Amino acid sequence: MLKLTNRNFEKEIADGLTMVIFGTNWCGFCKMLEPIAEEFSIKHENVKVGKVDADSEKELADLYKVDAYPTIIIFKDGRVTDKKMSGMQSIESLENMIA
Repeated sequence: MLKLTNRNFEKEIADGLTMVIFGTNWCGFCKMLEPIAEEFSIKHENVKVGKVDADSEKELADLYKVDAYPTIIIFKDGRVTDKKMSGMQSIESLENMIA
């Protein structure tokens, strides 16, 4: 999973499909989502999967109005196509976001 920061965010989401997970180190659901996101990234090599530490990258979290963790945002060629702000997600619900 890519580590996304203010420095590389725009470049990484610019082309193709990118799933961005906004989370924090203290969020239990965020930690539980990591292996599911890893499995997703292996299964869907055509989708870039990245993670934003919302505590360290507050500007990005504010820009995308993230106020619950984890928040998953799908970008296609730099534009938001889907957003989920809720707890645990299954691999199937992640796949539905890119369908």
